[in-house]
Amino acid sequence: MAFCANCGRQLADGEVCTCQTPAAPKKKSKKGLVIAVLVLILVVAIGVAVFLLMSNSYKKPINDLTNAINKKENNLDSLVSAALPDFVASSYKKAIKVLKTSDDFSDMYDEAGESLKEMYDELDDSYDTGWKVKFDYGDKEKIEAEDLASISESYAVLYDTYFEDICDEISEYDKYDYEDMADSLGISTSKAKEFCKIAVSFMKEFDGITATEGYVLTGRFVLSDSKGETLEKTDKMAIQVIKLNGDWMIDYLSLLPQFGYSSSSLMWQLEDMIDNFY
Repeated sequence: MAFCANCGRQLADGEVCTCQTPAAPKKKSKKGLVIAVLVLILVVAIGVAVFLLMSNSYKKPINDLTNAINKKENNLDSLVSAALPDFVASSYKKAIKVLKTSDDFSDMYDEAGESLKEMYDELDDSYDTGWKVKFDYGDKEKIEAEDLASISESYAVLYDTYFEDICDEISEYDKYDYEDMADSLGISTSKAKEFCKIAVSFMKEFDGITATEGYVLTGRFVLSDSKGETLEKTDKMAIQVIKLNGDWMIDYLSLLPQFGYSSSSLMWQLEDMIDNFY
């Protein structure tokens, strides 16, 4: 799968993009505008769980995830709590509670949990039911203040580039906008208003967001059997963990390039996904 280095558009095999400069972010429709923000959280949470299966307080983000996987946790809310910092997980859970009043979304949510269960079952079939995954820690390098400032900016720019405009647009919604959103999502108008309030609160967390501490942790993921014998292990890798808004988390933006994404290309991919959904 290839993406244009300029505009971030997904390219077919052998296709060359004709764009000359990075494309400006497209303005989202009201229907897809707000839900894309919460979908982003869901996508990241599930993606991290799959990544871990394939691949001290600052250790908490990684340890929480591996513990959830070892418990074969297929409840997405529990995985989100393990995968994301508190301020994000809190917004996610509130938003999911609203969206679950839609039968279509509730079915999709349940299907995602079933997919995770199937993934655990496949591991049970391939190995034994006593398999465990852990991160074998090696070196630890403190992230310097100058680099923390750069990391902070990479998260704060999400508000400056995307979220602020969305918040401004939501502030101008009238009853017809909420009714339109409610119809699109299959929820009540009052739930649409509640959803927007949750989304705005979440997005404003990124206004001036700051990373105060961070480490680069070098190690490898190891899959072992019930006797502790190694079944599989990854190559050594470096994972960046940061303390963002007071909560330790994996620096997900630093992982995006490994999957062929930038923050802008991911937002555009989400926009396309939302457009197709509607």
